[in-house]
Amino acid sequence: AFVAYDANIQLDDQTIPVNTAIYVEKGQVLNIKTISSGARGYLAFHKSLNIEPILDSVSTHTRSGIGGMNGRTLNRNDVLKFKDKTINHDIIGNTFNIKQLEDANIIPIMEGLQFDEFTSESHAQLVNQSYTISEMSDRMGYRLNGDEPLVHKHNADIISEPIAPGSVQVPINGQPIILLNDRQTIGGYTKIATVSFIGREKLSQLKANDSITFKWISFKDATLKYQTYIKQLEADIDDIKLKKYKDLSNIRPKSKKIAKLIKGNQS
Repeated sequence: AFVAYDANIQLDDQTIPVNTAIYVEKGQVLNIKTISSGARGYLAFHKSLNIEPILDSVSTHTRSGIGGMNGRTLNRNDVLKFKDKTINHDIIGNTFNIKQLEDANIIPIMEGLQFDEFTSESHAQLVNQSYTISEMSDRMGYRLNGDEPLVHKHNADIISEPIAPGSVQVPINGQPIILLNDRQTIGGYTKIATVSFIGREKLSQLKANDSITFKWISFKDATLKYQTYIKQLEADIDDIKLKKYKDLSNIRPKSKKIAKLIKGNQS
């Protein structure tokens, strides 16, 4: 299954919907073209890939060059193998919904550790102007560009301290940087805010040149929204596991072609 909000996918010459488990026979070509909504999609395999785990994960960390296939991104003609050959055909044809979070470009934030190191005008300015995600952004952090820079009461530098995911650092130029999953462990810039868990989920599907606005929320509201989100996610996962219906249009397309040819020869 290719999991995304929306994308153009073809199996040979047949269009395949997103978020649907399909059976692909040997020799068929699965072509994942443009992702038309969001920034990322995920190709999910029913069987485990034969990759040696590092720290209980088979994912790749390209900055350090560890994990996955030789610690790098996939190249043309790479071959990935599976650990086993068994397939649970009950999942074939299952379709599930990926719900986009409401107000995808409005990012909730809480007060950061150095919130009081910024002027009250900057506190308001942060949520009253829109920001554009810079092209110099990646999984380490999203650099933002706003019309009016934020102003520190004293200076931008502090003694280096641990950084939480979603920390919004503001260097001397007054333009925020949202630190994400590949962030460094410590940093020495003042942090005006922290993006909530839901906010980080939204950011994961935004890309360079997208516009965002911030919204101040309390720690209590952020916690409640996180709990609601996780409960809904768990319910969605349970629903996917329970589904047993099959959309026959997405099963064994090559077999269907052969059946059509045989039928054509008989007529």
